[in-house]
Amino acid sequence: MVADLGSSVPGVLSTVFVDRSDFVEAGDIVAKLESGINTAALELARTKAALTAEIDLRRTNAAFGKRQYQRIEDLFSKNVISNKDMDQTQTETKLTQIQLRQAMDNQKLARLELVRAKEVLARHSIKSPITGVIMERFKTMGEYVDDQPIVRVAQLSPLHVEVIIPVEQLGRIQQGMIADVSSESVNGKWQAKVSRIDRVADVASGTFGVRLILENPDYKIPAGLRCRINFLHQEIPAVTSAIAEQKTAPESEQLTALDTSAVSNGQGKKDTNKHPSRMPSIETRIAGNSAETDHCSWLGPYINEAAAITAASTLNTQNLTTTVEHDTTNEQVGFKVLSPLFDSKSQARAYLKRLRKAGDKDHFLLPSKHGEPLQVSLGLYAGPESAKQRVTQLKKKGFIVITQPRFKQNKQYWLSIKDQQSRLIPEDLKQLKNTSQSIKLTSCNQQARL
Repeated sequence: MVADLGSSVPGVLSTVFVDRSDFVEAGDIVAKLESGINTAALELARTKAALTAEIDLRRTNAAFGKRQYQRIEDLFSKNVISNKDMDQTQTETKLTQIQLRQAMDNQKLARLELVRAKEVLARHSIKSPITGVIMERFKTMGEYVDDQPIVRVAQLSPLHVEVIIPVEQLGRIQQGMIADVSSESVNGKWQAKVSRIDRVADVASGTFGVRLILENPDYKIPAGLRCRINFLHQEIPAVTSAIAEQKTAPESEQLTALDTSAVSNGQGKKDTNKHPSRMPSIETRIAGNSAETDHCSWLGPYINEAAAITAASTLNTQNLTTTVEHDTTNEQVGFKVLSPLFDSKSQARAYLKRLRKAGDKDHFLLPSKHGEPLQVSLGLYAGPESAKQRVTQLKKKGFIVITQPRFKQNKQYWLSIKDQQSRLIPEDLKQLKNTSQSIKLTSCNQQARL
């Protein structure tokens, strides 16, 4: 897969973090647009969402109206006041309750505006949707972008092998078939699986296209190779093929280039289902022994901030003080082999020169900010065995290498409920069943189920 990354909004580039041949992972920020106005709008929305003075005022008025109504009702039962005064008191009490709900609705809108401001600001950061290598950089800082691409990134695992086959073989190639792939340019033989078969043949050439998937988890197979394909267990002659020809290259240079496919689920690959449906639960931590002491309860997790804000608004109507918070968990997805840290560019260049002299091609210099140490990436691996094999190979050649785990971050949102335990009762929490599939209340020493 080759993708030209652009911006969803026009603007001026403030920073471009990558250059040609740099390695990026899915979700990495490759460039940013100038966003001073949007940053200020986000701070304004965050301040409005945090204001609670209006709610406190309306809550106090509602409490006073309720007490006033009780006194008037007692007088009315003794025939001390008229029906008109009683009706007026009832109306004023209802108005104070409506004003309280209105204030809570305004806070809910302010929180949603905060989410919107965050999303608007996030659109000024251009992220790579795939893990791969930067093929070309089209723009630099200070340039205006609208619908033009900023960088081109190619995903290198898995690879697409595009084959042109005579139409006489149509029907003999089946989806899921295995084929041996070899190239004269690189000593190696790999196996690929048929994933797509064209249903319409090309009349002019009398051929049809077949696409095979070639797994490349360690990025050892380079892109841009002409190759030969031998389909296994079939009486089909070997055919010369190209691995995903680049359509953007001039005709005189249209040899072959490895394209890539969408990331599939499985060991050694990223799972596209980054936000699986989760069943929120409640964990309650109570400070002290008395049931009336202040404590903090945690409700969640929610897969996005909007769902958490909706649940928080439901609890706020029960006079419970709730805030939306988030945490980040790390999930290990593999291992990376790296060089030691270098304090200067000359040391890093010397290390790279030694690698090239030793015939190693699977490496690149990691991008770093000014003044930070430099480091060379020597490969990304899904499992410990392949990483260990790479380390052993480099150490035999006299290189100092280290291994580190690779992680991806998962963001979760929680509701922090700060109030008295006696007020946080299951009847209040039942109203959240529209926003969560399962409600569970736990404390330090017991667990209650709704």
